[in-house]
Amino acid sequence: MLLTILNKLDNVDVLYSLKGVNQKFDRLARSIDFTQPLDLTTISSYEDDYSKIKSMFDRLCFYILPQIQHNVQCLTLDPWSMISVLSIGNYPKLHKLTLIHHKVEIADRIFCKLDGLPSECYSSIIVYLNLKVKTFNDCLWLLNGHLSQLHTLVVHVEYIHNTSKIINNKVYVSDVMHSIEYDFFVRISQAFPLLEGLTVLSTVNQQKPTNELDEHEQTFSIIKYSHLMTLDLISSHIDYSKQFLLKTSLPRLSTLGIDYEHLVNITEDFTNNTARANCANLKNIIFQGAPKGQPPL
Repeated sequence: MLLTILNKLDNVDVLYSLKGVNQKFDRLARSIDFTQPLDLTTISSYEDDYSKIKSMFDRLCFYILPQIQHNVQCLTLDPWSMISVLSIGNYPKLHKLTLIHHKVEIADRIFCKLDGLPSECYSSIIVYLNLKVKTFNDCLWLLNGHLSQLHTLVVHVEYIHNTSKIINNKVYVSDVMHSIEYDFFVRISQAFPLLEGLTVLSTVNQQKPTNELDEHEQTFSIIKYSHLMTLDLISSHIDYSKQFLLKTSLPRLSTLGIDYEHLVNITEDFTNNTARANCANLKNIIFQGAPKGQPPL
């Protein structure tokens, strides 16, 4: 009966209520069921009683968390709790960290600047990152090469607005959709060298297609995604298909999503050798707009 009741409560409430009562309750509170996912943002729900918030938080940080840190696998933190919680424990089994209501500067500090610590002690082991940001500019803070093991990056942009400078004036955003310029894809390839999947969603033509790069840019025009296996260009402007099939090295590409007419145009009816080289290892092609009865490639 007790376990049934406790399972209906938030894990933080269970720990706060049972830890330190007696040995039996201590063992129960320290069990994996009540220590794996911890949402510390629930404490701030008592926003009308600051003394209660501080009392609960102090007890959790200085008494409870140090004893259960070896079991914690998932943490959800807000700006109020983050610094203290991450400072008091090592959390050797932590594999999921959710940050709620944090400014992008905080994410930059966590993943990129970490005063006094080599940033690779955190960022080099991150393989999956899911971000919710207010503007497209915000996600660019992380493109600095520190997330070298990342294979999946998911970015949810709340608001895309008109802007003129993001990275060296190479990314341009319109009212509802943005074009993504060559330099942005260069930074993606350098920042995430182990990237396995990439989806490009932009129906706006590039301001400067790869065939119009200046002499200096042409020297470095071939971008290499050594580990990219899945590329989705469906519903994107043909400029992006041209860039990836003709000006990008994709030695491991196995799945491609693309508009059929774009593919025919770029490959010159499947005769262009550069495009054929990038498609040499393809196992799956997902077409949009293929004529009925068209045989698979």
